[in-house]
Amino acid sequence: MHPIIKSLRDLHYLAESFTLGSQGDSEDFLYTSFTYFDADDHAYFGKIQKRKLEMSLEEVSSALTLIPHEEIYPVLTESEASLSAAPDNLNLAPTAELKGVYIKRPPIKDYDWYKEEDCLSIIPATLLEEAAALQHICQHGQHPNLIKFHGCRVRRGRITGLMLDGYEYNFREFLTEGKTVNKERFLTGLESAIRHLHLLGLAHNDINPGNIMVDEARGEPVLVDFGSCHKIGAKLTASRGTPGWTEDGDDYTTSKESHDISALDKIRLWLDKPVFR
Repeated sequence: MHPIIKSLRDLHYLAESFTLGSQGDSEDFLYTSFTYFDADDHAYFGKIQKRKLEMSLEEVSSALTLIPHEEIYPVLTESEASLSAAPDNLNLAPTAELKGVYIKRPPIKDYDWYKEEDCLSIIPATLLEEAAALQHICQHGQHPNLIKFHGCRVRRGRITGLMLDGYEYNFREFLTEGKTVNKERFLTGLESAIRHLHLLGLAHNDINPGNIMVDEARGEPVLVDFGSCHKIGAKLTASRGTPGWTEDGDDYTTSKESHDISALDKIRLWLDKPVFR
C-alpha cells in the first residue's frame, strides 16, 4: 500500500536529475526522485520521469515503493561501539512533535543506484559508522562547536536515524540569506572543534560550508555530518570528502588531520569572497 502524500513538503528528499555535459554542466532532464519516511519510520523511494512541478500528488504517492527495513536500517547491536537509543522523550516522540531536534536518516536518495550496483549494504553501514563516531565524541564531553548527539532513534530493534540538535541554516545557506558572522570568532570556533576531534584521535575528513551549521544565538559554528569521521590513520570507506574542499593532491583513502586543516584554510580564503553554487 502506498502512503498518501498531501504536500511535496511531506517528502524527505526531492530532486531532479540531468545528464552531464562535457564541461560538467547540466543538460537533458532525466527524472525526479524522492524519498519519504512515515510516522512509523517506514521508508519509501520513488522516481518519475517528469519535472517536479509537473507531478501530481497522486503520481508521487503511487510511485513510492516501500524499502525493506533490513536494506537500510542497521541493527542497534551490530556496532562494536556500545550504541544507545535516545531518551524516551525523544526516541518515542512522533516526528511532528520534535522541537529543536533533527533526525538524520540513512542516505536513501540514491537507493535505486545502490540496488542496481548490488551494494545496498553501504547504506546501513554508513549510518552505523556515523553513529559510532558521534557516540565516541559525546562520551568525552560536549564541545560547544560540535553537534550534540542525543542517541539513536530505534524502531523494531533497528537504528532508523540519529537524533541531533537542529539548526535552521548551514553556513552556505546562512551567507546566501545575506546574514553575516564575525569572521575571526567563527573561524576560531571551527578550529577549536577540529582540534578537539584531533585530540580524540579522530579526523572529520569532510569539512565544508554545507557541513557547518550556524548557531545564530551565539554567532558560532556547529560542525555536523560525521559520515567521513574516522580514527586518524584508519581507511576511509564510502564517504570521502566533498569536491572543492578536499586537500590538494590527496586521494582520500586514509583519515588524516591534514584533511581538516586544509579545509579550514580553504574556508578562511572562501570567506573573503564566498562563491555560491
